[in-house]
Amino acid sequence: MAVFCWTIFRRIRAFSGLKIASPGTYNQAVGFAASKPVVPARQLRLVPRSAKHGNGGTFNQFGDFVMARRRKSLVKPRLIAFNRQAGRCFYCEQPMWINNLDEFASSHRLKPSKAMRLKCTGEHLQAHSEGGSADRTNIVAACAYCNRLRHQRKEPPTPEDYKALVSRRLSQGKWHGLRL
Repeated sequence: MAVFCWTIFRRIRAFSGLKIASPGTYNQAVGFAASKPVVPARQLRLVPRSAKHGNGGTFNQFGDFVMARRRKSLVKPRLIAFNRQAGRCFYCEQPMWINNLDEFASSHRLKPSKAMRLKCTGEHLQAHSEGGSADRTNIVAACAYCNRLRHQRKEPPTPEDYKALVSRRLSQGKWHGLRL
């Protein structure tokens, strides 16, 4: 395995916040031998972004981990989806909140801990790791509870299947225990 070059080292240090002085220090920290050659940045070719490697990065042709490009912010698409869905969750269709937890909790007579489940999050219909983008056609607003539980599964179901599951569980009274 080749040793990281300066370009990649700087990128890792900038995005991860690591307190490392030089690539040599980094290589010693992760166990690379100092005798291995340094690979110039121009020789590095990244695997296509569609390849699944997780952890916010990918591997180059030499098997070294390389940081991925920074994701686009979901703030604006989430707000657009929230307004388009009239402030309701895409899956459970319960009202959600974006800015003011206390106001939402008091208006719906909920404890703040229960109201946290209904915080608005941006949900990718096609996962980012599978090539999904952050544009408004791929982002919907979902409550934190639905979003978290969908992604805790080994194989997250399709949005349509998950919406049907949530609807079925809500009708049985076995979802998040909130009907507003």
